[in-house]
Amino acid sequence: MQQLKCVLLDDEIPGLTYLKLLCEQIPEIEIVKSFNDPLLFIKEQEKLDYDLCICDIEMPGLKGTEVAQLIQSKMILFTTAYKEFAVEAFELNAVDYLTKPFSPHELLARIRAVLRRRAPEQVSDRV
Repeated sequence: MQQLKCVLLDDEIPGLTYLKLLCEQIPEIEIVKSFNDPLLFIKEQEKLDYDLCICDIEMPGLKGTEVAQLIQSKMILFTTAYKEFAVEAFELNAVDYLTKPFSPHELLARIRAVLRRRAPEQVSDRV
């Protein structure tokens, strides 16, 4: 089974904890590290081996859209409570955009869609 190495980024600890809990239940995800400070993430991210950043948009210090501009070589999946950032997110080549609150099923479906785009022959269609 193919795995995505993921970094999680959300400034709100309850949201980050929930996201981490959901990701730990998805066999296709390996959590490399989680951050609640976007500036710390940017400082450390080059030392990390990851494929996908699951990132909130509205954060103090650095918005998720600014984070995406700084890590253009990596895939990014935005999670946010705000629908109005969707166009900007996709203009930044986000692999997906998930509005909060989301279910475990929605996250799993999005992760599997990312994997299908990456290696179509290796991913099951079962969700």
